[in-house]
Amino acid sequence: MKNPPMWDAKTIVNALGLAITIAGIWITYRYSPINEWEIDGGDASTDFDKIERETKRKNRMMSRGIYTVLVGTGLQLVSTLLPTSS
Repeated sequence: MKNPPMWDAKTIVNALGLAITIAGIWITYRYSPINEWEIDGGDASTDFDKIERETKRKNRMMSRGIYTVLVGTGLQLVSTLLPTSS
């Protein structure tokens, strides 16, 4: 009797989806406002343009993290529809 392959398409797609989801969760956490551990007291010479650039970058990265999670979750859902090799 022939043994089925250890890594079939379903397993590979599911593992890839899981890895992408974990990466997206890390990106989302990294740029989340919940993760702000340093509060800037500010002073009279505060560079508001720099603050605005940093805020826009954090928001953009947060959105990319959410989309990455959605792509990874989608791959995991697709892997459930793939046939199992037996």
